[in-house]
Amino acid sequence: MDPARLYDPPFSDLAPTGPEGLFAEEDVDRICHHLDLIHTRATAAQAA
Repeated sequence: MDPARLYDPPFSDLAPTGPEGLFAEEDVDRICHHLDLIHTRATAAQAA
């Protein structure tokens, strides 16, 4: 999932300002990093 989707419904229904409304900035950075990592690994696995 693209981390930018965290700013769209249904996520923005819980926090209209985005994930920063629910989590500390460093936690949001960590969540986005993990989403990117999952995407990268999934893409690599499909290519193999």
